[in-house]
Amino acid sequence: MENLRIETGEIQLQVNGDPTRIISFNPRDVLFAEKLYNLIGELREKQVDLKDRQLRLDSVTDKDENGLPVNASEILALQRDFNDYMRAKIDNIFGAGTSQTAFGDVSVIIPINDNVPCAAEQFLTGVAPYIKQARQEKVEKYINPVAERKTRHKKL
Repeated sequence: MENLRIETGEIQLQVNGDPTRIISFNPRDVLFAEKLYNLIGELREKQVDLKDRQLRLDSVTDKDENGLPVNASEILALQRDFNDYMRAKIDNIFGAGTSQTAFGDVSVIIPINDNVPCAAEQFLTGVAPYIKQARQEKVEKYINPVAERKTRHKKL
């Protein structure tokens, strides 16, 4: 049987050099780009909500008999909710199972320290150059012919 090869522009990346942990996505896909740009808008709104909830939780200064905040379970629930939200969004955009492949069972929203951002931010920062390049190529495809036509008309 003959073979049909279709190049879609899919990118495959190894996570931390592990050949068993491969994520793939197609930054040239319009649906992919639409979902990603929607997430950026959603995250702005989500950030406001999270900040409000975090401020309310941080305002509680009472400690339990172990010296832990009395609302520690609420603080952890907020973190778990946002972790679940980010994993679901990443899987929706990049494909089912991407979060597990990229992060394993680790929370994606807890920064390692002040110098190392959370895993979700590292993930998005890591894929951003591929997305930027692909989207730029798509836009230039339409911008350059328009610019060329304007230049030709000026010469006439």
